[in-house]
Amino acid sequence: MVTRQNVGFTLLEMLLVLVIVAALLVIGMNYMQQKATAMRIDRTALQMQQILNAGLAYYVSNGKWPCDPGQYGDTNCSLDRLKADNYLPNTSILSPWGQVISMGVASAGSPSPTGQLANFYVYTKIPAINSSAVIANVIAGRLPMAYTTRAVTAMPPATTPACSSGINCYVVTSVTIPGQNLNNASAINFAGIYNHGGCVPVPSCPASTTPQIMVAPASVSGFGTSATGPTADAFTGTPPNATPNVYPISSFTAYATGPDAAPPSCDNYVPACGGTPSGLYWRVCAKIVTEKGTSNLTLLLSASNKLADGITLIAFTRCAITGEPAGSTYKVFTTP
Repeated sequence: MVTRQNVGFTLLEMLLVLVIVAALLVIGMNYMQQKATAMRIDRTALQMQQILNAGLAYYVSNGKWPCDPGQYGDTNCSLDRLKADNYLPNTSILSPWGQVISMGVASAGSPSPTGQLANFYVYTKIPAINSSAVIANVIAGRLPMAYTTRAVTAMPPATTPACSSGINCYVVTSVTIPGQNLNNASAINFAGIYNHGGCVPVPSCPASTTPQIMVAPASVSGFGTSATGPTADAFTGTPPNATPNVYPISSFTAYATGPDAAPPSCDNYVPACGGTPSGLYWRVCAKIVTEKGTSNLTLLLSASNKLADGITLIAFTRCAITGEPAGSTYKVFTTP
C-alpha cells in the first residue's frame, strides 16, 4: 500500500515570497513617485520658461514688458496681458502642484523716463513637503538666472536665504532686456511722410537707449512768381505778377526741432501737435533756397492750403544705445 504525502509551502517560504512581493511593490511605488516628481519638475520648468519666452517676445514687439507699473499703472502683475495679445493660451496656467505661476518686473538700476524696468521675472511656489528644497533647486537649475527663496517678496534683485526642506519654497527666474531688442534698437524705423511743420511722435525706447530722428526731403520743387490765380509770390507774398518767373533750387535741407509736447516752430510756422495718446513730438521742417532767395513756405496757395502742404518730408526714428561708438563727427540724428 502506497501512502500519499501532501506537499505545500511552508510558512517560511510564504513569508519569503511576501517579502519579495512587498519589496517589489515598494520599489515600484518609489519609482512611480520619482517619475511623477520628475514629470512635475519638467512641467513646471517648461511652463516658467514658456512665460519667460512670451515676455521676451512681447518686449521685442512692443519695446516694453507686458507688466510694467510705469506703463500701465498695474498694482499686480498677471498673465492676462500676454493671454490677451495671444502670447500665451487663454487658459488657466497652474503648476503640477496646483500653484499659480506669477510674473513681475523689478528694477536693476534707475527706470528710464518711459517707466521701463530692467528685469522681468517669473516665480511659483513649491508647497511644504520634505523634498521641497530639493525640488525647488532642481527646477532653478533648469532656468536662466534662477534661484530659490523662502519669501515671496524676495524678487530680483533682492537676495534672501535659500529654501530648506519642509517649508514653502519659491522658484524665481528672470531675464533682462532681450539682446535682440537692443540689437534692433540701432536699426532705423520708418516714421512716416510729413509736410513742412508736421509732428512726429517720439517712440517709446527700451531702457538705456535714447530716441533719435532723421529727416530728409522726399519731394521738393522750384518756386517763383505767379501770373494768374490767387497764388501769391512765393518770396514776398505780393499779388501775382504779370510775367511768371520760376527760380531753380540752389539748395534744400530738412531738420527737426524738439522733442517736446509742443516743439519749436519751423521759422515761425507752428501747426498744432497732438494725438492719442498724448506725448512728446519732434517737428520736422524744410528749408528751400533758390536763386531768388529762401522760399516762404507759410504763404497761402489758396484759401485752404499753403506752400508748406506741397513739401513732403520723410522721417525715420531709432533708439540709440547708450555709449555706442559715434564713428563720425557728422551729426545725422537729433537727440533730446
